[in-house]
Amino acid sequence: MTGLRPERSHGKMRRHGKIQGMVRLFEASGRKVDAADLELVDLFHGIDPEHLAELAEFFLEAKVAPQQVVLEENERADAFYIVSEGALAVYRDAPGAPVQLLARLHRDDFFGELGLVGDGGRYAASVRATEPSRVLKIHREDFLPFLKAHPEIQLKLQMVAARRHSNAVGSALELGRRREVRIRCSREVVVELDDGLRRTMQLENLSLGGICLGGAPEGWREGGTVRFALVLREGSLALEGTVRWRRRNVAGISFHPKSSSHDMLLQMAIRLLLESGS
Repeated sequence: MTGLRPERSHGKMRRHGKIQGMVRLFEASGRKVDAADLELVDLFHGIDPEHLAELAEFFLEAKVAPQQVVLEENERADAFYIVSEGALAVYRDAPGAPVQLLARLHRDDFFGELGLVGDGGRYAASVRATEPSRVLKIHREDFLPFLKAHPEIQLKLQMVAARRHSNAVGSALELGRRREVRIRCSREVVVELDDGLRRTMQLENLSLGGICLGGAPEGWREGGTVRFALVLREGSLALEGTVRWRRRNVAGISFHPKSSSHDMLLQMAIRLLLESGS
């Protein structure tokens, strides 16, 4: 990597300015991690401050931009993370399948433990930032010796991993009974706005309950009501809803309750979008 000088510290490789993951780089914040960053994390309650100070030397803080993926499901688990600022979402997302939101993470929450304490050595879900965030990252080879020296922490991690796995299974079962099953599409669509103008947007997902669109107009603000139509080859589908969230130019909209015939048209639109290659 040009301009990044490797530095060995405490038996590991660090890189100035960047933190290297499996296939992605994160910008290092430049702030030194210390024991105070760890002592408020539930996992480390009761640990001697001196031991926490030693462990903190192995952590680096990284900046994570909104919508940036920190880790992906089934990647080799090479690190453990703690949220130091912002918010992140834990989810499962496969093309043509429902998106499962498993958890939301905030300051002093941690993630990545399933791959470290399980037999598979793989992350069980993906994690993405939902706002500007910072995470503390420690590599697997630096964290495992600490767990071996503190079996009580390893036991806590195993209990958390078991609980989260159970919750994930429960979420999957519940998802099958929900009306709000979002199908990921990730394709361009033509949208006719309420004023009659048409524009191309990026359709991220669609369900009976809502839609996620990239390239949303500036006037689509959180809490506002929007009216528009999806222009499909087979015709236009008029939609109305409330903007529940907005991240830059991506908006999540929940539809206002409609008739059963409206639901039928949405189901047809979902099927046509999935079957269409363009």
